Amino acid sequence: MKKVTKAKKVLANEKTSFPFLTFLTFLTFLTSPLYAVSVSKVQVAPKRGAIIATIDIERIFRVYPATKKAREDLEKLVLLKENEIAAKRAEIFRLTEEIAKLKVGAPSEALPTAPPVAVAAPEPAQSAAPLTAATTDILALPGFDAEGTPAAASGEPQAALTPAEPPTAAVPAQETTSPLAQKEAQLNTKKAELKILERDAEKNLEDLEEAKTKTLLAKIYLSLRELAREKSVDMIVDKNAILWGSSRLDLTDELLKRLKNTLIDEE
Repeated sequence: MKKVTKAKKVLANEKTSFPFLTFLTFLTFLTSPLYAVSVSKVQVAPKRGAIIATIDIERIFRVYPATKKAREDLEKLVLLKENEIAAKRAEIFRLTEEIAKLKVGAPSEALPTAPPVAVAAPEPAQSAAPLTAATTDILALPGFDAEGTPAAASGEPQAALTPAEPPTAAVPAQETTSPLAQKEAQLNTKKAELKILERDAEKNLEDLEEAKTKTLLAKIYLSLRELAREKSVDMIVDKNAILWGSSRLDLTDELLKRLKNTLIDEE
């Protein structure tokens, strides 16, 4: 009888302690290192920050083969324009010397003067012939004046008699300008042409340099954008614009390599 009662107590204790043991086992599993690691991977994963890289844009322009070719093209054009300007200045110098020689060595080569105009001398007045008796009788007749000419009828206007003017010689126009005036006109023309040539040359060189620079920057930008996408870079800044940066962030060498390969493909 006592054994039966003891067995019942043991069974009762086991039924009471089983849920408690199960809870302790589950709690131990939750606090185990394995489960803790898996939870940290899900909830405590570090956030990705912005990745910044640098390039040396001055070195890119200095080493990039396309930049060297553009510089050589500009230098050839500059040399061509300088030769044109030098030739124009040589012409001006030659004309200046010729004008100086004309002023000093040939003073008689002034503008030609018109020949003197021959003025006809007035004819001497003829002396009146002595009046004869017959002439005196005629003058006494009515209708004649004292000089022996018929008098004008009364009431009719008498035309004024003017002596005929002697013919004048025609003045010949100046045939040509003097050599000195011609040289001075040429000199002024050459100086004006030189100013226009210098102004146009400077403007053309500036426009060409600007166009080539924009073309180079466009090629560099496209290659840089592709490189940034491959490297998962969020921002690229000029190395010369920051105070300090780690060398592992510098993408200059990789960008130069990419640019050279692009240039080879274009050729």
